[in-house]
Amino acid sequence: MTRAITTRRQHFLPYRFDDHALVLRVERCVLDGTRDVTASYDAERSLLDLSSSRFKAVRLRLGVKVDAEVLASVFPRAEHASPPGQVAVTVTCAATRVRRAVVLGTGALTAGVVQGELDLVRKDLHGTVELVPVLVRTSERSEDDDEFATTTGSRLATGRALEVRIDVGRTPRGEYLDIRYESFREQGPPQFPRPDAMYQLDCEGDAPVLWLNLDHSKICSVFDGTGMVGRVARVRDVLFAQISQAVWTRLFWRAARGVQRAGETVHDWEHAVLTRLLPRIYPEVPNHESRIEALRADLDGDADDLVLARLDGALQDLLEVAACATGLAEELS
Repeated sequence: MTRAITTRRQHFLPYRFDDHALVLRVERCVLDGTRDVTASYDAERSLLDLSSSRFKAVRLRLGVKVDAEVLASVFPRAEHASPPGQVAVTVTCAATRVRRAVVLGTGALTAGVVQGELDLVRKDLHGTVELVPVLVRTSERSEDDDEFATTTGSRLATGRALEVRIDVGRTPRGEYLDIRYESFREQGPPQFPRPDAMYQLDCEGDAPVLWLNLDHSKICSVFDGTGMVGRVARVRDVLFAQISQAVWTRLFWRAARGVQRAGETVHDWEHAVLTRLLPRIYPEVPNHESRIEALRADLDGDADDLVLARLDGALQDLLEVAACATGLAEELS
C-alpha cells in the first residue's frame, strides 16, 4: 500500500469523505495594505514565510481548486446538478489558540477555483498559522443509509494544509480539526489524567476529538510525515490503523449503549457511526431500522461477545489492518 497519514484520518468520518482532494493556493499576499509579498509564497512546499517581515496585518487572496470528480464523489447523484455545499478555509494558530473558519466564494457551488480573501492580525498570532481548505455540506437530507453525509456542516473534503510562518521556528501541527495535538504532561489533569498516553479520545460532546500527545515527539514526527512511500509511511499507516480500531470501537459502543438505553442516538456523530458500521455487522439485515433493532436485541440478550466479534472483523476490513501490516512487513524484509 502507498497510503498517506490522511488516508487513515478519513476513517474517523463515518460517511464519504474525499481526502487531499482540494488544492489551496495563495494568489496574493499584502502586508498592511501596501506591501505585496506574494513572492514569499512557496506553492511546492505549501508555505508562506512571513517570519522575516514586520507587519500589523496581512490580507491573503486565496483560491481553492475543486474538481468535478470531487463533487461527484461526496454528494449523492440527486444533488450533482446543484451540490448543497460551500468551501471554507479553517484558520488555526496553536500557540495563541486562534481557531476560526472563513467561507470563500458566493453563490452556487460549482467545479473550478473558488476564491476569497482572508485577513490576519499580527498581534493575535505566534509561531505558525495553518490554513486548511474544507468542503462542507450546507443542508440536511433525510436519506441516511447510503454512506453520504446527511447533516449541515459535515466536512466532505479537505486538502493539504498551508503553513503561514509568522515567527522563526515551527509549532507542532495537526492537519484536521478532529485530530489535535497537545502536551498531556503540560496540560495535566483533569483533561489529561495519563501524561504518558499516546492519545486520548474525547467523545462527550457533539463532535469527538482525538488528542495526540506532543510529549511523544518522535511519534508525532511520524504522524506529521507527508511521504507516501518508505518505512516511515508504513509505520505511520500501522500506527493509525491501531489507533483507528480503538477509536472506532469506543465510538461504536458509546452509540450502541445509547440506543440500547433510549432507543435512539443523542448526537449526530453517534447516528453516523452506526449508519457506517451496522451494515458490516449485520450484512444480512436489509435496512437501518432493522439493524438498530437487531443490535438492541443482541445487547438486551447479553450477546455482547457476538457483537464485539463482528465489530472487530468489520473494523479490520474497513481499516485495512492486514494490508497496512503487510506493507510494513514488506518494507522491513
